[in-house]
Amino acid sequence: MKKRVALLVGSPAPWDPRFERMAASPRYEIKVFYCRRVQADQQWRMGPIAYPAAFLRNWALRHWRRYPLISDINPGVWRALTHFRPGLVVVHGFATVTCLLAVLWARCHHVPFLLRGDSNLLDEANASRSRNGLRRRYLRWLVRHAAGCLSIGELNHRFWTSYGADAKKILFVPLGVDTDYFRKQAEHWRARRKEIRLKSGWAHEYLVLYVGRLVRHKRVDVLIEAMRRLGQARKDIALLIVGDGIEHRQLAQQAKGLKNVYFLGFKDRPDLPQYYGVADVFVIPSETEAWGMVIVEALACGLRVIATRMVGAAWDLVQDGKNGCVVPENDAAALALAIDRACQSDRAALGEKESREAVADWGIDSYVRGLHSALDCCLPDSAASR
Repeated sequence: MKKRVALLVGSPAPWDPRFERMAASPRYEIKVFYCRRVQADQQWRMGPIAYPAAFLRNWALRHWRRYPLISDINPGVWRALTHFRPGLVVVHGFATVTCLLAVLWARCHHVPFLLRGDSNLLDEANASRSRNGLRRRYLRWLVRHAAGCLSIGELNHRFWTSYGADAKKILFVPLGVDTDYFRKQAEHWRARRKEIRLKSGWAHEYLVLYVGRLVRHKRVDVLIEAMRRLGQARKDIALLIVGDGIEHRQLAQQAKGLKNVYFLGFKDRPDLPQYYGVADVFVIPSETEAWGMVIVEALACGLRVIATRMVGAAWDLVQDGKNGCVVPENDAAALALAIDRACQSDRAALGEKESREAVADWGIDSYVRGLHSALDCCLPDSAASR
């Protein structure tokens, strides 16, 4: 008999087969409860959901979404969990009213719960001491009562450890993507890269790619400044910016007059492999980034990656001198130097194999295996009955 597992999640992720694969498990019956239908400033299109899911009514007002605690207020989570009667609850996040309600439901019904979040200690570096003090007491209470904490990487593991989690209760579940899809699609477009570059007017020998929202903490302005510094000495390098956001106009103004910067606007997830396929180097210049899923995508496509040390995924996946490098945040000079070094003729063919190998264990299969292992630890009788 299958064990029921409830997963509380903020909103659906685009083009993500993880839960669909979990729903096909012969050992677990899952149901995903979403706190909201869309993310803030969402532009991507969501296809049909092919797994058991329910959307809880969110009582939070739109302008509350900037405040984590009250961004999700779904009182109906209590009734939804009572009706589903899970044997385990996986809570994605911990800082909202709804997450706390789900934890309290689990505690009242003597049901084990797992905590999952992207956070790392770098996120807290600039927070106020009072905020960190309250957060620390709250998180220590959560961790103490949780059956386990799901870790997505090295920095996230350290985060749970800092809040008192026993190493044996920190369970690794990689936050991967469909790496096989990105690899195959990128190979398809790479075979046509000369044709695409010529048709698009990208006559430069090397293309640097950025994919993401155009918002302050992504620090695309630092990347544009780095390209400005490179402009005179390296006319053979251009930057493709794929994405949109509230800083688009300001960034376009900053790049005015630069002939090596192209704004391509928002592209939906199925269209991204084309740009990964024609590029040579991927850059993520964020001053804060809990994880950075685009790093996994770029590496799966065989690109070298330049990331700041504030990007969580870089600690696990970017190896200096092999598949990219890590640079200080908010440092245009260091970023320009890294791009210059990456775009050298003697390095042009290097790194593709190393990039793909780095994410060999970060695909959907690895996620499913990791989550199965975590569930087996909390529901051992289901593992024994295999």
